[in-house]
Amino acid sequence: PLSSVDLIVNATVTCGRKPNISSRALSNLVRTTKRNPRVTARHLQDDLMKAGTSASVATIRCALNKQGLHGRTPRHTPLLTTRNIKRRLEYARRNLDKTTEFWETVL
Repeated sequence: PLSSVDLIVNATVTCGRKPNISSRALSNLVRTTKRNPRVTARHLQDDLMKAGTSASVATIRCALNKQGLHGRTPRHTPLLTTRNIKRRLEYARRNLDKTTEFWETVL
């Protein structure tokens, strides 16, 4: 068991390089990214430069990845028009009381 003095001494000792982006700047980046998920790392870099902090695009991406924000391409889903909605509903109502043998041959 560690004494309270050991805990205090070990708590102040850090190893590794100090982060380029402060915790306040990082929370600002996360807030901006959650507000607008399509914002680019280059745009975030420009925002940081205006605030007086310089960081590379790779550093910004890495910091956001550690926060659980990963750059992914959104899935393309077909848009449902009113015509498609009506046709699908009509199809569902028309085939509502079909047997399971019929549905096994659909695909």
